Amino acid sequence: MRIDGDDLDNFNKRLLGALSLDPTQWRLEFLREWARWEGTGASYNPFATTWEDPTLEHATNPWWNTFQGQQGRTYHVRNYKNLASGIEATRRTIQQDAYYASLRGVLARQAIGNERAHLIADIRTWGTTGFADTLADGWEPRGPTATHSTQHSEELTNHLIVLTDKLDRLNDAVLARFEAVARAGAAALDGATLASIALDLAADPTDIPWPQDTTKGTPK
Repeated sequence: MRIDGDDLDNFNKRLLGALSLDPTQWRLEFLREWARWEGTGASYNPFATTWEDPTLEHATNPWWNTFQGQQGRTYHVRNYKNLASGIEATRRTIQQDAYYASLRGVLARQAIGNERAHLIADIRTWGTTGFADTLADGWEPRGPTATHSTQHSEELTNHLIVLTDKLDRLNDAVLARFEAVARAGAAALDGATLASIALDLAADPTDIPWPQDTTKGTPK
């Protein structure tokens, strides 16, 4: 089955998951452009990997095409038997220790920067000449580098930081007022006053019914 359109986005999201990377728009845009330049009709193999594994390949039609590489070596772009097999073969190809370190780094950092020359070399090694030329012309994804869930998590974290800060300041104010009352020799707090303060901890400190300091009048 040829992978393109929505199927390609699904493939790419699952591939990124297999690489332990979030499916951000930046990464998806990078992979879409790369696959566009491959333009292969290989089954479940949008990046035209030649990874050989009979357990992953189509049983009766394992090769999409054949070509001669450097030093005259023969390669076969594979047809894989299903989506999971194609993703696994692509993952294994990208994660080879001897190759594609720059490609992995760019996908992880979501920035090309000073790695452009090394990334281009990796893409040429893969064999996607058109994409390598596009990168050489300065192309780079423009999509955001955070997923919606990541952005939501960051917003929630920021809200929690603000709330914690407010609670800390409220706690300091309560302790300071208690100390002031104690120093002034105020009578012990009764149970009703303590319960009232506990219920109003989320309110502004000035709204809390502070105990009366009979020597100085009502607190401001």
